Amino acid sequence: MNTQKLLSIFLSAALTFSFAGQTSNKKLPSAAAIGRGYAEYYSDYPIITTTERCAGIKTPPAKRVYSTFEHMSDLDLSGLVIYVDEDVYTRVDAISGYSQITRHEYKVGSIDDDCIDFGSNDCDLYFFNDPTYGEPPYYVENDKYYVTLIDRDGDLKFSEPDTHDVIHDVKNTYDVSFVIYTDDPKRKSRFIQIDNKEITAYTCAEKICIKDMGNFTADSKTYKYMDYDIDENIIEGDIVSGALSVDPDTNYVEFGDLYVVKPALGNGDANCDGTVDMSDVVLVMQSLSNPNRYGLEGTEDTRISGRGLRLADLNGEGVTVQDAQLIQEKLLGLE
Repeated sequence: MNTQKLLSIFLSAALTFSFAGQTSNKKLPSAAAIGRGYAEYYSDYPIITTTERCAGIKTPPAKRVYSTFEHMSDLDLSGLVIYVDEDVYTRVDAISGYSQITRHEYKVGSIDDDCIDFGSNDCDLYFFNDPTYGEPPYYVENDKYYVTLIDRDGDLKFSEPDTHDVIHDVKNTYDVSFVIYTDDPKRKSRFIQIDNKEITAYTCAEKICIKDMGNFTADSKTYKYMDYDIDENIIEGDIVSGALSVDPDTNYVEFGDLYVVKPALGNGDANCDGTVDMSDVVLVMQSLSNPNRYGLEGTEDTRISGRGLRLADLNGEGVTVQDAQLIQEKLLGLE
């Protein structure tokens, strides 16, 4: 065996021994080991990404209605997607530079218990369609929770569903919150969750018709419960989300939240009389030229309403003189 070959074997063995001595036997925690309150498992080898700010929720959790809810471990974050803004500063010279914000989307998987806060809603509710409760009011406890994902320092620490070995530490987080609902087992009515569904017919304090979900009745009392909010200005074609507490026998909506996520274009019926004609054009122009009398907060009985503003907006850009023109073109068949 020649000298060159012997030297090659010697060097190879030396390198192997050297790198073997540098290798650690410790591993990053498995997904099963992480769970909740996972910070202790990362004490040896944390992989942490730090970002400047959270810019809110893109998609709320898929599950927001629960039959029971006793501890934060019951919270299901599946489907939660948040916006995170990263502010990258680029230096141009010794005294100047510029910032560029890049928006990212992250699916939220595991999250530290310290970043979960529940604020509950306690209110007195009078169930008109359920005499089994006796004399009103019937007290409902903790049927609506406001969930905020933030720790005491204003940070959000989470991992993504498929990358449990990476912690995202988002600083200056103020707007990661959503609502969940729990059914009271003593109450006959049950919450139904509504996600991006189309309104096929709607009359405030009378009926709510939702595509693929059914037709529901309501009255003025439905809209008056503390800490619940059904948008009175919903129009046909709106895409809505929320949750409604519904009597399964009568389809009566007792209370709930229903908000517009994608507004429909109006049909021109500014005075909400069921017919589109020149009186709608007149009302639009009056509301624009004399808002103190005919605007939303005007003094006249014939002033435009919130629903009328929705119906008068034919281009989705707010009510302007152009909408009055578009209504006229519609009447003349020029649209």
